[in-house]
Amino acid sequence: MKMRGDQIQERFKSGLKLFSILIMCAITGSSHAQWQITQAKKQSKGFDYYGLRVAYLQNGDYIVAGNLVDTIYLDKNNTIIPTGSSGIYLARFHSTDSLIWKSVFETTSSTSSVSLTEDIKIINNDNIVLAGSFKGSIRFPNGASKSSSSTDAFWMRYTTNGKLRALNTYAKAINSALAVNSDLTVAIGGRTLSNPAGAFICLYDSSGNFKSGGNHVFKGTSQNRDIVNALCFGPDNALYFSGKANGDSIGYGSFSTYIDAPNNINQYNLFFGKFSKTNQLVWLKGGIPMGKTRPFGFDMKQMLFQPKLNRVLYSGKFEGANYQIGKDTLATTSLVNSDSRKPIILCTDTSGNLIWHTSLGLNHENQRGEIFTLTPGSNKYWVTADVEHYLNTPLKLGDVEFKFNNKAFLLLEMDSFGSIQSAFGTDPTKKYKVNNVLSTTFHPNYGLKLSLVNNASDSIWLTPTRIEKGSYILSGFPCYLKAEIKTQTKEICNNESSIQIGATPQGGYFSGAVISETGTIQPNKFNKGTYYYSYQIEDNNRCKSVAIDSIVIHEPTPVKFTNLDSVFCPKDTLIALKSNVSGGSYLGNGVQGNTFNPSKAGTGIHTLFYNFINSNNCKSADTTQVRVRKQSECATNSIDVESKSHLNIYPNPSKGNIHIEFDMNNARAMSIRSIDGKVLIQLIAPFGGNKIDVVSLPNGIYYCLIETNTGILHIAKFIVSND
Repeated sequence: MKMRGDQIQERFKSGLKLFSILIMCAITGSSHAQWQITQAKKQSKGFDYYGLRVAYLQNGDYIVAGNLVDTIYLDKNNTIIPTGSSGIYLARFHSTDSLIWKSVFETTSSTSSVSLTEDIKIINNDNIVLAGSFKGSIRFPNGASKSSSSTDAFWMRYTTNGKLRALNTYAKAINSALAVNSDLTVAIGGRTLSNPAGAFICLYDSSGNFKSGGNHVFKGTSQNRDIVNALCFGPDNALYFSGKANGDSIGYGSFSTYIDAPNNINQYNLFFGKFSKTNQLVWLKGGIPMGKTRPFGFDMKQMLFQPKLNRVLYSGKFEGANYQIGKDTLATTSLVNSDSRKPIILCTDTSGNLIWHTSLGLNHENQRGEIFTLTPGSNKYWVTADVEHYLNTPLKLGDVEFKFNNKAFLLLEMDSFGSIQSAFGTDPTKKYKVNNVLSTTFHPNYGLKLSLVNNASDSIWLTPTRIEKGSYILSGFPCYLKAEIKTQTKEICNNESSIQIGATPQGGYFSGAVISETGTIQPNKFNKGTYYYSYQIEDNNRCKSVAIDSIVIHEPTPVKFTNLDSVFCPKDTLIALKSNVSGGSYLGNGVQGNTFNPSKAGTGIHTLFYNFINSNNCKSADTTQVRVRKQSECATNSIDVESKSHLNIYPNPSKGNIHIEFDMNNARAMSIRSIDGKVLIQLIAPFGGNKIDVVSLPNGIYYCLIETNTGILHIAKFIVSND
């Protein structure tokens, strides 16, 4: 259906309103590039809460793994349709998102299940390590059969061409942590299901065998639910760990240090420590909860080793109570006991001494948050977090200020010392529920990828991308792209010539009812009004930028000479000049102010002009032709003015040539003049035909004047339009 111009304009205005709603919160005071989610790739319509993970290879290819929750969309030509049993998949993609290979592993029995629970680990750019849990009888992809009466932890190592090379399991345990060293030593951690159920860490060699002395089971009471949630290797092959303790206390072997944990299944305390490369416990430390009357928890989900600084980073959340680590108090609120939840990043030295900590600036009541992921970049770290902020003051993250009073998902750039450098997020004016960001991976040339699960009732916007229900792989990039419209023309009249709007950087396109894609505005095609338009550009990183501007189109005031004869004698008195609109100026031979003096003008044909400029600075004009007769003609009292012109011009508007309908045998002179009276074409009889070439004339309004042999003037107006 074809729309009228006003319909197009209204639809464009509506689009601009929607666009303004979608733009994320304004960031002030930051010189860093703005982040954008440049692509959203939907993996499934279901919610893979635990398995969906992504990791880069050095050349920009990337690995995706996940659970078969329903149909998996790898790309437009490849899907995985589950057979009905639980399963997992692993796939490698080109940096351009095309599928290279896929591997699918499903159980053969409806009573058996398998799932991924940990981040993908890429080792030496040639090995892919996955970890999770299973129950029942399982036949793994390499043919190995495993059976578990309850639940067992497992891990698998693939080559980057999709071949399974090693795997092993840990009986009666759930997996919640994975770390792999450059020598392909694998460490998994979690909770055992035996009685007492306790935290464990187990190490395996490069062949997949248990490593001697590498099975670490922590001591706890019969009611405990202790668990190891994060692991990382240091460059000296030392293993750092973190977990949460529940049920009286937690310890290890004959090690003298025990971490006090509340004897309450709803209260958890942080513990963290270090094993040497010879599998000896070096130290074990924990937090001290300050107040124990409400449910509380201190939980670290991710760990990273900073090799240049020889430090360890931990990230997660703490809630319910304030904690003390060493001499530092980590406060959730001003109250000792609270249901508040805060994000937390800790930095310790290799002896476990706290160096710094940050809660992302959430240090007050009515602020909550949780850190999803912590990922190393080029001399920086990427943090994804879920933040709630219900204060009337802006939230300041480093030099970035978020003006919102609601809930948002944030992507933050952090330096090695916990200072936030740049930020990006959802629209903070709306309340969103982001269920989880399971993994992030960074590549210096291809940006950041995230695996995100959204099952909220409403979709979320990560400008300019809409995220609906389902499991997604998102691509993000720090976008330095900034579209700018370069024009000084904010108002124009619709009788003016076309204008060209400029914009930077080049390579984008304009859109809007008033403008062409290349930036041309032809005001003579539009009625008066305000017209919005935009300039959009996208670069090779899929970064997008939009600049919006408007132009006001005015109409000139129609003007016309009124009540004026066309033939005068030299001795006639001053003739009053009149028009339908006052306030303009009269020009021409013999014109004095608002009068015409035939004697001063002299014998012959004269063009008189009336020019007018209205309050919007729009120019309009009218012309008329008068003839001053010779005195001898005046003596005869002859009448030589026709009351009706017989001059006609076609086509009108015209381009190229005009055709004149007139008895040229009775014509003495002919001229083409501009609206200000300037003679552009002058012809004297004989004329050689009734066709005149006007292709060289610019677009505009012109007059054709013909004087007959008897002194009668004929005038016709025409328009030249070469568009």
